[in-house]
Amino acid sequence: MPSLFKFSLLVIFFLLHMFNPCFAESYGEKELVRDLFSDDQKILNNALEYISVKKPQGILRDISSEILTSKDSNKKTAVLGIFKYYDYRATIPYCIKILKDSNSFIVKNEIIKYLSDSGSREVVPLIINELSSPFSTLRESAIIALKKIGDDRMFPYILNMMEDENPVFRVYALEAIYHVYDLRFYSHLIEMFKDKNKSIRYYVLRCIERHDLQEALRYVRNTAGDDESWEVRVRAIQVLESMYDKNSMHILLACLKDTHREIRYYSIKALKSLSFKASARPVSYGLYDESEDDIKMLMIDALISLKDAGGYKGLKKIISEDKNYRIRVFSAYSLGIIRKNYSELILLESIGDGTKEVRAEICNSLGYYKKKDVITRLLEVIGNDQERYVRSAALYSVLKIGGKFAISSLFDIYSIEKDPVFKEQVRFVLKKLIKEYT
Repeated sequence: MPSLFKFSLLVIFFLLHMFNPCFAESYGEKELVRDLFSDDQKILNNALEYISVKKPQGILRDISSEILTSKDSNKKTAVLGIFKYYDYRATIPYCIKILKDSNSFIVKNEIIKYLSDSGSREVVPLIINELSSPFSTLRESAIIALKKIGDDRMFPYILNMMEDENPVFRVYALEAIYHVYDLRFYSHLIEMFKDKNKSIRYYVLRCIERHDLQEALRYVRNTAGDDESWEVRVRAIQVLESMYDKNSMHILLACLKDTHREIRYYSIKALKSLSFKASARPVSYGLYDESEDDIKMLMIDALISLKDAGGYKGLKKIISEDKNYRIRVFSAYSLGIIRKNYSELILLESIGDGTKEVRAEICNSLGYYKKKDVITRLLEVIGNDQERYVRSAALYSVLKIGGKFAISSLFDIYSIEKDPVFKEQVRFVLKKLIKEYT
């Protein structure tokens, strides 16, 4: 019985395939090629299915010719997909012909991607030629394919492009080096820092960062400090940050005084990231002189990260004089994180700020200082400030500091308070203090 069942299955399979047109013996090569370029999806699918099973060798030549002569790029790239059904040894001669003769960078790109997994050194010279293609996608596909194949013949070609008089080809060389680095490139790469074209100097920095060339960092520092292009300098500063250059503090601090805002912006960003302890005072002095709000915020953030006010010159000026209340708020917040004696004094001096958000943040930061004179000032705010928002911040800072000292004063405030919401807040705080300290 099992044998009969197997035989029945074989008969059904045979009959199904016998009446499937894609497996018909009469499917000629010219007809097959024609169907591959058909607009009818069903006809196209039948042709593809036939090829996937039968793999007729004779159609490869005709398909290559059609790809070279057809004007429909989408169809050409779709048909190229049939190469995957064949052994590389069968398709490489036709791929070479297409690479040589095709005017379509889209087709060439698909061929190179296909060949990248072939491991064939026969195709290397043709792929190398595409490193100087005017099409960026084609250049990228070429270098990625060469990297996969791993043939050293590309290196002399890239070196020649690095020394080409045309800056376009020098850029193309650096694009290739971005993907594939060899020690033979190093001296040429460093020499290119002297190139008059800023795009080339910029690309050199990208290559150094990509391949983590630590030995090149001294050249990057020089570029950050004195390149004639601010864009190149900014990129150099970003490279110092991303490569975590611990010898870059002095050059970054020098850049912090630069007249160009972007250079100052990326310098303080790098200084914060690299966390140089010795940078706190220069950053504070830079904050004192800075005019750009976003850079001020970054400078304050850097001081917070270091937990060092750097002599307080910058923070004191910001919290007492800056026109942007949000920056004054952030300065007040920072003085709650940088908990030194002078932080407390600056906060107390500024507690009468004209903006409620600033006063509230000052009260919040004062909650970190467990001192009697701080509680006294906070109680004054609770009793006298006109804003519930500020009074609430002062009240919860008193609770944070704790102790018996504030209880009697809070009872007095509670007894005369007219705002029912705030009165309930005072009652809550009193209950907490009494429970903990009596």
